[in-house]
Parts: sequence; structure tokens; C-alpha cells
Amino acid sequence: MDNNNDTKQDFILKIKELFKDKKNIAIAILAFLLLISFGSSPNSTTSTNEINELKSQIEELSSKNNELKSQLEESNSKNVELENNLKGLQEEKSKLEQEKQQSEITKQEQVNEAKEVSTETQTQSAQDDTSSTNNAESDSEDISHTYILNKNTKVFHEVGCSSVSKMKDYNKEEYTGSRDSVINRGYKPCQRCSP
Repeated sequence: MDNNNDTKQDFILKIKELFKDKKNIAIAILAFLLLISFGSSPNSTTSTNEINELKSQIEELSSKNNELKSQLEESNSKNVELENNLKGLQEEKSKLEQEKQQSEITKQEQVNEAKEVSTETQTQSAQDDTSSTNNAESDSEDISHTYILNKNTKVFHEVGCSSVSKMKDYNKEEYTGSRDSVINRGYKPCQRCSP
């Protein structure tokens, strides 16, 4: 038994000396790991298959990821193109609205101008009529004449005017006097017969 104890003590001393050097510790750890890896060789085939399967799944997912990135880039470029088209259409709409407003302004100016010309023409015509009427009135101021008065419309007519026959009897009044005196009573001359 002593011999057995001595052997054990010698073995322990040798192991202690062996582990004093760090290189030896590293070698022992590597050897241990190798033994473990060789000991699990049936599982290593399974894990290799699993690793290969996972690698193929990773490659497949990577491919899908690249495909999705490409679709995203394509969608982004279409989005930019659509935004540019929208901006162009908005600018065109704005120009058309401005042209429409300018056209309406021009049209309104033309209408106003036409009204002014018409008013000027009417004013000139009225002035011409007034001057010819004044000339005629000055000639006939003192002359008495018979007129038919419409009491409802306050218009006076020549006796033979076509408007007289259309008048109701209760609106008719015969008047003899000068043209000025009829006008002074608040009556206006008929535009058909121009008395």
C-alpha cells in the first residue's frame, strides 16, 4: 500500500510540476477539447446538417431581403417620379387659373369699355337730340298744339300716334298748349311720334 501511495504522490507531484508552466495548461485544455469533440462525432454530423440547413435559410432570407430592397428602391423612384408629375400638374393648373383670371379681367375691361362707348354715344345722341329739340322748341315755344296725355305713364303724344289707340280711355286726356307747358307739367314726349 505504501507503494501505491507513493505512486499516487509521485503522479500528483508530476501533475503539479506540469501545471506550473502555462503552456502545458493550454495543451491540456486543448487535448481535453479534442477528446470531447471526437467523443460526440455522431452529433457533429447532425449539427453539420443543421448548420448547412441554417446557412441555406440565411441565404434564402438574404436573397428575399435583396429582392425587397430592390422593390423598395423601385417604389421610391416611382414615388419621386409621381411627385414630380404632381408638381408639374399643379404648376400647369396654377398657370391656367392665372390665364383664366387674366382672361376674365380682360373680358370685363372690354365690357366696361363697350359700356363707356355706348354711354358716350347715348350721351352724344341725347345732346344732339336736345340741341335739335331746343332749336325746334325755340321755334315753337309760343305755338299752341293739341296733344294726347297718358295720365298713367306721364307721356304725351301727337293726336295721330299709334300708341294713342292702345291707351285706355280713363288714362287719356286731351291738352292744348305749348310743348314746354306739357313738359313743365311733368310729362315726357313719346319716343314713337316725338311730339
